[in-house]
Amino acid sequence: MSTGEIPFLDLVTAHRELREELRSVFETALDSAAFVGGQVVQEFERDFAEFCESQFCVGMASGTDALRLALVAAGVQSGDTVVTVPLTFIATTEAISQAGARPDFVDIDERTYTMDPEKLRAYLETECTPNPETGRVVSKRSGGPVTAVIPVHLYGQMADMDPILELAARYDLIVIEDACQAHGAEYLSKKEDRWRKAGSMGHAAAFSFYPGKNLGACGEAGAVTTDDERLARRCQMLRDHGQSKKYFHDIEGYNGRLDAIQAGILRAKLRHLAKWNEQRRQRARGYDELFANADGTVILPHVPSWSRPVYHLYAVRVAERELLQKDLAAAGIGTGIHYPIPLHLAKAYEALGFRHGDFPVAEQAASQVLSLPMFPGLSLEQQERVVTCMVESTKATGQRVTPWMAQSTRGAVMSETKTIVVVGLGEVGKPILEIVSRHHEVVGVDVSSPTQRIKAVDVMHVCYPFAIEDFVGETVRYIKLFSPGLTIVNSTVAVGTTRAIAERTGAAVVHSPVRGKHVRMLEEILSYTKFVGAIDPVSGERAAKHFESVGMKTRVLSSPEATELAKLTETTYFGLIIAWAQEVERYCDQLGQKYDEIVSFYEEVKFFPPVKYFPGIIGGHCVMPNIEILNRVRHSEILKAIQSSNRMKTERQARRGRTDGPMGSRS
Repeated sequence: MSTGEIPFLDLVTAHRELREELRSVFETALDSAAFVGGQVVQEFERDFAEFCESQFCVGMASGTDALRLALVAAGVQSGDTVVTVPLTFIATTEAISQAGARPDFVDIDERTYTMDPEKLRAYLETECTPNPETGRVVSKRSGGPVTAVIPVHLYGQMADMDPILELAARYDLIVIEDACQAHGAEYLSKKEDRWRKAGSMGHAAAFSFYPGKNLGACGEAGAVTTDDERLARRCQMLRDHGQSKKYFHDIEGYNGRLDAIQAGILRAKLRHLAKWNEQRRQRARGYDELFANADGTVILPHVPSWSRPVYHLYAVRVAERELLQKDLAAAGIGTGIHYPIPLHLAKAYEALGFRHGDFPVAEQAASQVLSLPMFPGLSLEQQERVVTCMVESTKATGQRVTPWMAQSTRGAVMSETKTIVVVGLGEVGKPILEIVSRHHEVVGVDVSSPTQRIKAVDVMHVCYPFAIEDFVGETVRYIKLFSPGLTIVNSTVAVGTTRAIAERTGAAVVHSPVRGKHVRMLEEILSYTKFVGAIDPVSGERAAKHFESVGMKTRVLSSPEATELAKLTETTYFGLIIAWAQEVERYCDQLGQKYDEIVSFYEEVKFFPPVKYFPGIIGGHCVMPNIEILNRVRHSEILKAIQSSNRMKTERQARRGRTDGPMGSRS
C-alpha cells in the first residue's frame, strides 16, 4: 500500500485534466479584451441558472457579495434581525451585518448540522413578540423586526426546507439560502412531491465559487440565483455601482462584478460538475462502508431520506479530535475543521452578548467535527489508509463519542434529580432507551417482575407489545410500582386502551406510537414527527416537551383514540397496497404477463406512493396483527380481502418451496 501523503483537497489534478479548456478561456479573454461582464458572464449565468433549476442567475465577485447583495435586494434594512445558525463560515453573518441588519441564531439539528426547523419555530414563538402594526415579530434579544432567515446548506447537504419555508410564510420572512457549499445538492419536497435543487427554493440563494468548492473558480467568484425577476435586476444594479445603464446610477451600489475570465472558467467546469458530484457520492459511500465497524468511535454523516448531498465535505464526529488530527497528520493525511468556533462565541460577536451553552448542539459539533479527505479523484486505497489510521488511533486511546448534550434547557420537563424509565427493551424499547439516554438519566426495565422500586420517576415509556397477556393490567401494575409523573404508551394498541389505563389509575397517560422499519428503527424514530394523543392538554404538552428535549419533532392530537386509530390504519394501508400488488401478480400469472413490466406503467403517476411495491408475503411484526386489532372496531370487507389475499400468497409460495423477502416494498 502506498505511503505517500493524502491531501485534504486535490485542486491540481482537476486543473491539469482541464488545462486545454481553461487555456482556451484565457485566450478568448485576451483576444476579445472582455474582462468584466459581457457575453461570457451572461452565458455562465444562463447555464448555472439552468443547472440550479432557477429562472435567473446574477454573477458576483464572491460568495460573500452574493449573500450581502441578495439580502439588500430582497429588502433587508438597517435595524432588521436576520436569523441563521452558529455553525457556518463567518461570511454568513458578515453579509447580515454589512446589509445593516443584526444576526441572531437558532441551534442546528444534531444529525445533519443544518438549521433545526423546530428550533426556528421555538425562536419565533417564544423569543419574539408580535407587532400588530407590521404583522411581523420582533426579536426580544435585538429589539428589531425579524425580516429574514438564512438556512445554511452545510457540507454539501441542504437544510430541511419544507418546514422552514412554512414558518417563513407564516411569519412573513424572506428566505435566502446559503448554498455556498451545495452546488447540485437536492431536497425532496414533500409539499411539492418532487426533488428540488439547492438555489431554487428560497426567495434567493447565494453561491460561492471559491477554488475549493465543488464548482470552483481560479480565484474569487460567486452568484445569486432567484425566480424573482425584480430581485435579479436589483442584484445586477447593486453589483455594478447601482447603474441601470452606464453612468446612470439609480441607487448607490457596490463593486461586486464577476470577472469574465472566472465566468469562462466556471462555465467550462460546470459541464463536469454532475460527474464530479457523483464521484464524491461514491467516495462517501466508500467511507461509509469502510467505517462500518467503527463501534461508536466515529459518527458518520447522516443523510435523511429527503436529501441528496454532494459531499463538499465528508465531516465526521470524533471524541478526541486534536489527538486524532495529530495522528493523521503524522501519517501524511490532511484534514480540516469546519468550524472550530461557533459564531455566537466568536470574538467578532462578543458585543451581541451570547454565552457558552446558548446553542449546545452547535457548540458540541464545533468541538468534535473533523473533515476527512474528499475530492473526486480520491482513491479507495487512500480511503482505506485514512480509515485504518483513524480506527487505530481511536481504539488505541479508547476514544468514544460522547452523547449529545440536551439541546435546550428552555421549557424542559425533566429535573436533574428525576429519572426516566423505559419498560420493554425490544425493537421499540431499545431505540427509545438509546435516544433518551443521550439527554437524560434513564433506566431500562425488561418485561419481567422488577425486584425494586425506582424513586422519583418523571416519565415512564411503555414499549412492550400489545399482544402480551392483559396489556392494560400490566401497564397499571408498572404505574403503581414506579408512580411516574407521566406515562407514555409507545406501543400500537387497540382503540380505547390508553383511556382505560388512565381511568384505572387516575394517572397522566398519553399515547405516542412509534413509526419506522425495525431494521433502522432508531434513525426513523428521530426522523418522523412524534404524534401525541392526550386525554388532557397539560399531559399532551408535557409529553411533547419531553420528546422535544431529546431532539424529536412533535404534534399533539386531540385524543389518544386519534393516535391509536391513526397507527392502526397507517400499517393497514401498507398491507392494502401490498395485497393489491399480490392481486396484480395473480392477474399477470393468469394472462402470462410480467409483473415488473405492468407496474412500470405506474411510475410517473405523481399521486401514487413513491415506492415500488412487489407482491411478497405481508410479513413483519405489525401489519397483520394490527389488522386483527382493527377488526375489533368493526368488521371490514377490505380487511378480510387483505387477509384472504395474504393467505393465497402464502400458500402459493409454499407450493413453490420458497418465500420472498420481508414485506413487499422496494425503496
